[in-house]
Amino acid sequence: PAAQLNYGTITTLDISAADGNFYMAGTDDGRVWRSDNAGTGWIEITAGLPRRWVTRVVADPLDTQTCYVTLSGFTMDEHVPHVFRSTDRGATWSPIGGNLPDAPVNDLIVDPSDPVTLFVATDIGVWATRNLGVGWFPLGQGMPLQVVHDLSFHAPSRSLVAATHGRSQWRLDLSQLPVAVDSRSPGHLAFTGSGP
Repeated sequence: PAAQLNYGTITTLDISAADGNFYMAGTDDGRVWRSDNAGTGWIEITAGLPRRWVTRVVADPLDTQTCYVTLSGFTMDEHVPHVFRSTDRGATWSPIGGNLPDAPVNDLIVDPSDPVTLFVATDIGVWATRNLGVGWFPLGQGMPLQVVHDLSFHAPSRSLVAATHGRSQWRLDLSQLPVAVDSRSPGHLAFTGSGP
């Protein structure tokens, strides 16, 4: 495997919108941490997760107990989609990568108006699930196949913004997101972007 440099530095941080005392952090050495007292004390919650670069920690915007972690094995030449969910603040983890393609996952967004709907940024575009990861489908048309590093959700306009590596940012209007989509078929919404 390729060499991996670890510095024990924070790669991702999130504060729960549902509980302002619940903080999460992930580090480049594959560890995940939580604080239940606004950062005064920290508990490692890595048990049950693969030791990979932590790309994102996400506290559910409505449920104070639910959280998510995405990890990347890219530096180890591993392209498995690592997405995990916990319903007990990280005491236990369940994999929810389902049928995601073999590509690192870089970010995750929980739809605040429908918490069973998740969006992930991967090294091969944006994917979504309407059932907490039982089945995933590629989201949107019009955006070139590319690495997506970050996602942002703009609630008032129900827009998802994807920040890419080298192709700028792209916006998707989610107001037309289908209620049910065959996980094997592509999404039919079109990204609009400022990329070349």
